[in-house]
Amino acid sequence: MRITLNWTSLVLVLSASLYAQPEMKSLPPLQNTHRITFKGLVKPAQIAHIPNGTGAVTSVNVPDLCNFEMMLKPGQNHVEARMVGPVRQSNTGCEADFDVGIPTVIQPPPQSLGAPVSTLSQASSSTTSTLTTITGDQISIGHSNGNAPDLSAVFDSSNLAVSLAVSPLDASPQFSSGYINGIVYDLIKIQVTYVNLYVGWVWTQTGTCVTNGSYSQYLTDYWPTGWFLASNSPSEYTNCNGVVNYTYALFDNPTFCAQTPTLVYYWPIQVQGWQDGTLYGNFNWIIGGLCTGLLTPAYQLNRSVN
Repeated sequence: MRITLNWTSLVLVLSASLYAQPEMKSLPPLQNTHRITFKGLVKPAQIAHIPNGTGAVTSVNVPDLCNFEMMLKPGQNHVEARMVGPVRQSNTGCEADFDVGIPTVIQPPPQSLGAPVSTLSQASSSTTSTLTTITGDQISIGHSNGNAPDLSAVFDSSNLAVSLAVSPLDASPQFSSGYINGIVYDLIKIQVTYVNLYVGWVWTQTGTCVTNGSYSQYLTDYWPTGWFLASNSPSEYTNCNGVVNYTYALFDNPTFCAQTPTLVYYWPIQVQGWQDGTLYGNFNWIIGGLCTGLLTPAYQLNRSVN
């Protein structure tokens, strides 16, 4: 087990993360599953320069990616989306089909697996809506990019999805927390890579600033079949609009596909908490790629405190 601590945050807080090798886990079933097409934004290929934590910089060749998003409103607590088939690209963007339902296995938050939690006691008063990352990406804080799918069919017919009580909006500050799990399964449905990001935040209502943020991170790879974490660059930020925890993580398997190196890009994966209590997740998957077609990416959003 290797514990890594990172101080290269956009705010002066401790970024807490834990990296470990997992036990073998297989793909569990979903409940109340619906096939939903997610619309996405194309992220063109780039050569990214990522600090490796030792003062040096690693250059990463990143292929074309499709960026997706989904969200949970207060009172909605669990959802999982599993990609079916490849990403399709068009002149106007990209899209992919996902089987979306209620997970029968709720992946735990990072801190329950031993990852420490860092807390920012006072949020920045900035109302800047975008955050520029180390790769030049623009992360919108507290706002969707307009492609979040309608998940009402999943929640309307499942008591599991809305088992948390909704707190009345009485202009009193309240604490919420949740996390995103980015999971990739191989051809025989064994979990091979895993990124888990947690946020907690204090919010009141739309138009009132988020005041506090907390973060945690946990990563695993299934090394017995050749997977390993090649790089990881986490960061977090809290301002008036919300709280965000994100990371650029790259996993590699040199022999997965006929001795051809296969890469999995969490580029980035992020989770946010907003002024209105929304839990928001954002993730990317490769456009094209023969070997990545043998993998199944899945993404869970889990609300732990409403």
